[in-house]
Amino acid sequence: MTGPVNPVARVGGRFRLLVVADNAVLAIHSLPEAGSVTIGRGEDNLIQIDDESISRRHAILHVGPVMTIEDLGSSNGTKFRDLTIEPHAPHELGVNELVTLGSLTVIIQGRFTPPQTSRIATHDYFQARLEEECSRAERTGAQFAVLGIRVSGVASESAVVEALMMTLRQSDVLAKQGERAYELLLIDSPRDQAELVAQRLLGCLEAVNAKATHVVVGYPDDSRSAYELMTRIVGGGDETAAGDDLIIAEQSMRDLYALISRIARSDLPVLILGETGVGKEKMSRAVHQYSPRASHPFLAINCAALNDALLESELFGHERGSFTGANTVKTGLLEAATGGTVFLDEIGDMSLAIQAKLLRVIEDGEVRKVGAIKSTKIHVRFVAATNTDLETATEQGRFREDLYFRLSAATLVIPPLRERPNEIELLASRFANRASMRASGSAKALTPAALAMLKRYSWPGNIRELRNVIERAVLLCGESSIALEHLPAEKMRGTFVRAPTNNTGTDAGTPEEDRAAPDRAPPDLGDERARILGALEKAGGNQSKAAALLGMSRRTLINRLEEYKLPRPRKGRSTRA
Repeated sequence: MTGPVNPVARVGGRFRLLVVADNAVLAIHSLPEAGSVTIGRGEDNLIQIDDESISRRHAILHVGPVMTIEDLGSSNGTKFRDLTIEPHAPHELGVNELVTLGSLTVIIQGRFTPPQTSRIATHDYFQARLEEECSRAERTGAQFAVLGIRVSGVASESAVVEALMMTLRQSDVLAKQGERAYELLLIDSPRDQAELVAQRLLGCLEAVNAKATHVVVGYPDDSRSAYELMTRIVGGGDETAAGDDLIIAEQSMRDLYALISRIARSDLPVLILGETGVGKEKMSRAVHQYSPRASHPFLAINCAALNDALLESELFGHERGSFTGANTVKTGLLEAATGGTVFLDEIGDMSLAIQAKLLRVIEDGEVRKVGAIKSTKIHVRFVAATNTDLETATEQGRFREDLYFRLSAATLVIPPLRERPNEIELLASRFANRASMRASGSAKALTPAALAMLKRYSWPGNIRELRNVIERAVLLCGESSIALEHLPAEKMRGTFVRAPTNNTGTDAGTPEEDRAAPDRAPPDLGDERARILGALEKAGGNQSKAAALLGMSRRTLINRLEEYKLPRPRKGRSTRA
């Protein structure tokens, strides 16, 4: 049997090997950063274990990015997870896993590193550790979580890092993701525990005057892929990915993307509803990227941009000579996307004739080119989007009810930007930074008055309009910060989301008062129920006009009427409380 515990060498790599018997540590051996380490009773082994159950050359440990152990034909064998491993067949093992050599147990552990004042890693190191943790969890069935945090406010970076470090354990990994953005790897923490950690972190940040938004994803609940986990916390990797401009700072959007991650695993068609500019195509890409089809094509087409003949040719393809100008065979989008996802944008503008053909494709899983005799089998996932009320369209005979039911198997409704106020500042800052980088200038900040104006505006064009406004402001402001004079203030003042006017016809949000006190905080939105009643009164009971006055979609207005138990009025008649 081995004697007293050996001193741990101060050289070597990140790992050490413990020899254990009868619940007591008999020896501790430092392991190199990489290489092969022989284990046995003989003196010629790098790790000598003087025990009768250990052969002279018992096993060899291969240390590197992937760690393996190999039995060398020992007398009493080597066991891993209670199974005897075959001689000379390397078996992969991870940190803290138990291996039985003869009658002894050996454990590989990570070295303890004393706490440091700053323990923030690079993004590249974080990605490598995340991949390593995914591999370990796949082998052991462990759970862990990844946390993304985006910080705003006046706190310095050192104060932010110190606040984050106060809550983290030594085993957790904190890295810099980008400007005022951080990523954390919470080892052996299920998703629900990670949410509690996130709340403690937000409390620590608030104590140093730093506001923050966060996203938590868990392994294996949300994904088993390191790439997908990173995509979900950073919002995608490139300009065409689903996460471009993706900022999630509202619970409604967090719930929506959690739903997407579940829906994406199936082949159900998805219908995405939302106003113009809310990001319907980006959400459709998220459905594709989170699905098993992510490695296959994602093809999109705008149904409103083409006439019937062109749309039919683009979707279904055509044979040579099937019509004037068809000089070659054309493969349609539906056939080209087989195995992947087809995104049909503005499907509410598709004609009834094309709707009938699309329905047949969805039901039969076959597509026939224009002018062809035979059909071709396809296997695609359909995602459709529209900013129109398809329920009303079906009632009016403008959209096929059977197609609507097939497409709406899973429906996602994206709230407009005015209902996601916490995201306006974050989006505006991102757009300003990107526009500044394209212009080879320094990052542009927003003055308090400009930011207040952005938050008060109703954004009928949603994220697309916000991007255009900020990009214009970056060009106008030169080297200074973005101020009120760089925004289309007159237009924006005319479409505030605010409480109805009082009996004198004036309120705290008049353009004259805005000019006099531009730094005033945005006014209280007031009683929404009263605003709805006022808008319906002005619109004479016309719900579409009332919705436009309120800066919301007709569907949102209908939902509010139901929420406040207000009867839906007939045209020409107002609703009274």
